[in-house]
Amino acid sequence: MRRVITGVDAEGRSVVVQDTTETTVWQLAAPKVEERDGVAVVASPISRVPEVASRPSDGEQFIALLWQSSKGVPTTPVTDEAGRQADFAMEPPGDGFFWRYHSWAPDCDASALHATQTLDLLLVLEGDVELLLDRGSVVLNAGDLVVIPAVSHGWRSGSSGCKMLQMMQRIIDP
Repeated sequence: MRRVITGVDAEGRSVVVQDTTETTVWQLAAPKVEERDGVAVVASPISRVPEVASRPSDGEQFIALLWQSSKGVPTTPVTDEAGRQADFAMEPPGDGFFWRYHSWAPDCDASALHATQTLDLLLVLEGDVELLLDRGSVVLNAGDLVVIPAVSHGWRSGSSGCKMLQMMQRIIDP
């Protein structure tokens, strides 16, 4: 997956500051997210891998970190933190921001009900996924968007698997 990051040069002109295929990718085997003491945590094996598999195997989930800012809306010059992220985190640090790509195997119970202190914006690119809520669920298909403002939710991919883009902004209490 190619990532092109733009910015400005010393004269304030727009330029490409980074053009790379390097990113941080995690593989979750039999993914499971639990809520412990009000905090969402991953309770399954996680390993860093070089790339997202084109077709995840049964029960596999891949998450690629496309962009990260640990300080909310970035200012110039922009620093790309995605390539430096060593450990998987459910939420961005501080008042930060994540942009992630998800690829889930067919019929994958991706997570139990949990809540994060984030505003999540998701776009289903391929396949379908069931969004689980405290009261009911909804099936999202390719092209569907969902906004999750720090409410309890979980995920189960459909029979053809699922690929999604997720933007996640940390919510800070006033």
